[in-house]
Amino acid sequence: MQILNGVSEIKSILKDSVVTIGNFDGVHLGHREIISRVVESSRRVGGPAILMTFDPHPRKVLQPEKNLKTIFPREDLENEIKKLGIDILIFEPFSRELSQMSPDDFIQTRIYKPLSPHSLIVGYDFHFGANREGNLEKLKELTDRLKINLEIVSPVKTDHMLVSSSQIRLALANGDVAAAKQMLGRSFYLKGLIVKGKGRGKTIGFPTANLSARAETFPKLGVYATQIKVRGKFLKSITNVGFNPTFADAPLAIQVETYIFNFSEQIYGEEAVVQFDSFVRDEKKFKSVTELVEQIRLDVEMVKAQH
Repeated sequence: MQILNGVSEIKSILKDSVVTIGNFDGVHLGHREIISRVVESSRRVGGPAILMTFDPHPRKVLQPEKNLKTIFPREDLENEIKKLGIDILIFEPFSRELSQMSPDDFIQTRIYKPLSPHSLIVGYDFHFGANREGNLEKLKELTDRLKINLEIVSPVKTDHMLVSSSQIRLALANGDVAAAKQMLGRSFYLKGLIVKGKGRGKTIGFPTANLSARAETFPKLGVYATQIKVRGKFLKSITNVGFNPTFADAPLAIQVETYIFNFSEQIYGEEAVVQFDSFVRDEKKFKSVTELVEQIRLDVEMVKAQH
């Protein structure tokens, strides 16, 4: 798969491409439906399958006060898109200037001229151009004029819930990692390096692997049944996401601490992935370390029983 930082990096002449445009935050089931249609159509007409997204996410530029946090880092999007069969992934630089471009200019300069599309496939909620004036009706008018086939993909639902990046963020904020998994079509995870913590877990009988997560989005603070991937294997575990409120010197940043069942190897400095399976309980401040240890013991027993 070719990865380009904008259509300006296209050097070869393209023909009969099949294109989709969107944010694809999380690469959830709705996104996968669109992408599968793009890949299938591109194989049929013989041109490349192209996915155009934006970097940074448009809402980060246009609504910075809302502090949007992407579900996964850019690395995840690249990996998932590659697996799904896209030939060219374009990260079009997003700016206020681009947002003010008219729908006609956007389609002409970012799609029609550089990509020579045979077809354009987009989601049911696709908007583009200045003030989001480019709705589906406008897009149909433009594609008809330019003789581009247009396909609109209907929303995907799971358990009567519309699958969207916003709904996934909401589920994670509520600790409902199971619902997030349903909509994503895969588990929510955090990835990073195992770093040294304060060593408290070891002193209380539950040594933890502390993950320095490369992420913007964290699930609701609390305890989760998890699996941690280290050295190529998934191991059963329990993870606390939070600030260790029981202790006086609680950290200022969110900590991700994983107790791995039946594991005693040294893994500092190694990369790990913590995959979230289910919510156990909220994080809370205990009256004493003894009370905390007893609760951890109960949590561990419960998660082991689930597995």
